Amino acid sequence: AYQMARQLNLSHGMLVAVPNHDPAGAAVEEAIQTALHEAQTQNIRGRDVTPFILKRVAETTGGDSLRSNMSLVKRNAQVGA
Repeated sequence: AYQMARQLNLSHGMLVAVPNHDPAGAAVEEAIQTALHEAQTQNIRGRDVTPFILKRVAETTGGDSLRSNMSLVKRNAQVGA
């Protein structure tokens, strides 16, 4: 699809999704969803949402979120290379 679009001079974008295969990935996703729900029920809005989510996810996962994110960054670099 990419090569054909180039040959036809079509402007386009491409999104490449890299799954998180770290064992903690599922727990991190659950922590994110829980934190999003907490933010909503506590009426946390705007610029306060991201720091709240990051803090809650780190607390909930006991640091596994950092390890999982580092693994994902390495995998993104491999896919992008």
